[in-house]
Amino acid sequence: MKGWFRADTFSFKGQDLTLYEIARRVGMPPETLRNRVLNIGLTVDEAVAIDRLPPAGGVKAKRYWFRDEFLTIKQHAANAGCSEDALRARIIGDRVLETDEAREANSQFRDPPSNACLVTYKGKTQYIAEWSRELGIDQKTLAARLGHYQWSVEKALTTPVDQTRTMVHVRRRNRQCITRITIGFRRIRNQQIIHRISTACHRHHPQVTA
Repeated sequence: MKGWFRADTFSFKGQDLTLYEIARRVGMPPETLRNRVLNIGLTVDEAVAIDRLPPAGGVKAKRYWFRDEFLTIKQHAANAGCSEDALRARIIGDRVLETDEAREANSQFRDPPSNACLVTYKGKTQYIAEWSRELGIDQKTLAARLGHYQWSVEKALTTPVDQTRTMVHVRRRNRQCITRITIGFRRIRNQQIIHRISTACHRHHPQVTA
């Protein structure tokens, strides 16, 4: 590295860097950057922004910003020690996001699940899952109230959970009572039928006594 690369610093993206460091970050030959800045008189930003001609017989690979360097995906992958596919999956515009940035971006723009339902109450709109966390009511309970039972939004969000459980218990007890009554009626009916059959048999075949 020549002396002028070490001694002279220029402002670039909020940092004071040598032309060699700038050239390394943007992926261009240091001599080209030096010629544009020191001989032609361009600013560093102007010199970096000039598109270079593609190599003869080939197409110039697209470059992206990643870790303060403007390089091709292949070069970034070599520097970072990871696969090119892993970096391509994190491309946004002309940038390659860090792993944490990509994860956050995906969570922000991911489509809501197909069963997600927005519920508005007192001017506040949230998904059922968010209302569930806020109110401390199970998400399935809220979904059942609004969907299966067709409760109003206010009733679904304000009815205590214990009251709901009581209502379910009452319904279950009522069903059990109805079942017992039905079985009782069937038993009585069967006894009546058996009695009639027995009476008819005695009429046709009277018992003979000595």
